[in-house]
Amino acid sequence: MLLHETPAMAAGLDHLIKTVPHFARVDRARFAWRRRDPSFAGLLQMILGQQVSGAAATAMWAKLKKVLPDPTPEKFLALDSETLAACGFSRQKASYGKALAQAIMAGELDLAALSDMPDEEVVMRLTALPGIGRWSAEVYLMFCLGRPDVWPSGDLGL
Repeated sequence: MLLHETPAMAAGLDHLIKTVPHFARVDRARFAWRRRDPSFAGLLQMILGQQVSGAAATAMWAKLKKVLPDPTPEKFLALDSETLAACGFSRQKASYGKALAQAIMAGELDLAALSDMPDEEVVMRLTALPGIGRWSAEVYLMFCLGRPDVWPSGDLGL
């Protein structure tokens, strides 16, 4: 699903098109941002892609998908350090991924339940995990849950 196909995002984009002159001729179908997977795999992909270029993140994720076509917490935890390193996981990122997998398996984090929680509750739950800061939690809210009123203001690129 494209991000602009989310009803709240579509409404916001339509509002900009109607009220802001610079957006008047925008074709909202050109906003080809895809929603990301809100599951373990999607959050793991975000962890793997932290602080690297988009191209590097894509290449590392492709390596992991060859080894682990269906990333689940159980399957991820079964991978050894050498395999994770060959896929591009630093020791730190591997530990973050394992902590995420363990939290899900222990029932400490229910990713499906996040979609029904207020934004700040989602941020609190995610940032309780090592390796997930406010920026990652806000990106999860925007691109995985399709929340329209989130802006990662701490993003240095912005």
